[in-house]
Amino acid sequence: MAHVTLTLEEYQALVNSDSLPPRAAVSKPKKKGKPNPKLSRALKAANKTARKKDGSFRKGYDAKRVMSMAHASMKRKKK
Repeated sequence: MAHVTLTLEEYQALVNSDSLPPRAAVSKPKKKGKPNPKLSRALKAANKTARKKDGSFRKGYDAKRVMSMAHASMKRKKK
């Protein structure tokens, strides 16, 4: 990495200049969606099949798969 040396005048000019990029605008917090009771029931059923008695996941299951199963069962029941 190169070593850069500035004189005091150059440093003051750099610090006092308005050439610095503006700060990013603060984003609004996300709005919380309405609770979906159908998804809640589907998640409970999917979790029941994916979890063991001690609460850990069965082999081949993870949070992503549980959520996918819940959405799929909701979609099936919708028809």
